[in-house]
Amino acid sequence: MLALWIVLGFGVIAIAIPYVVIKHLGVGVWNRARRDDGAIGLTFDDGPDPVATPRVLDILARANVRATFFLLGDAADAHPELVDRIRAEGHEIASHGYRHHHALFQRWPLVGFFDVRRALRRLGSVRFYRGPHGAYSWATLAAVWTARVQPVNWTVEAHDWHPQFTPRDVVAKVLAEASSGGVIVMHDGGRGAARVVHTLEPVLAGLAERDLRAVPLRELFP
Repeated sequence: MLALWIVLGFGVIAIAIPYVVIKHLGVGVWNRARRDDGAIGLTFDDGPDPVATPRVLDILARANVRATFFLLGDAADAHPELVDRIRAEGHEIASHGYRHHHALFQRWPLVGFFDVRRALRRLGSVRFYRGPHGAYSWATLAAVWTARVQPVNWTVEAHDWHPQFTPRDVVAKVLAEASSGGVIVMHDGGRGAARVVHTLEPVLAGLAERDLRAVPLRELFP
């Protein structure tokens, strides 16, 4: 019985507390700025992708909008020319880990720590980190905090990755939940890449109609 309580206690400390307190309550993780000037953070996860990311960059360029791209280290290694293009066009680069593994359910602690540090070394100087699935373990938090990088999640999840969401559903969800000081997450890689190219333009138009201005996180959190 004692062994069972020890295992349960370890599970609460190692998994339940990071999952509930950090991801869902946002303790130690930024997801909103105190802004009433219409600025809203626009971010993209899971890239760079050789098909979707160039199209996303083209749309942003036409709209004269800058955003923050949370890049995966292995994808950056595979497509360094896209990393260079993102930087050259004035967007902000942030880290999404080296591989897209859930911090709590797909990693041993030390694997998570070194994955984050490897990703940060790959991208160079970055200010923000977002865990895959918005999840953090004590190990990944230790990695970002010792590197003096700020973890950031979101207030608006576009659901562009969801198989039951049409492009119209994605646009409606983002615009219904968007507000000044919030953070939107869309996906230019992974399962969201196929929809983001059809939803980004109407999302930007809808934000402008609501007097909301999409900005990178460096401007949202100056």
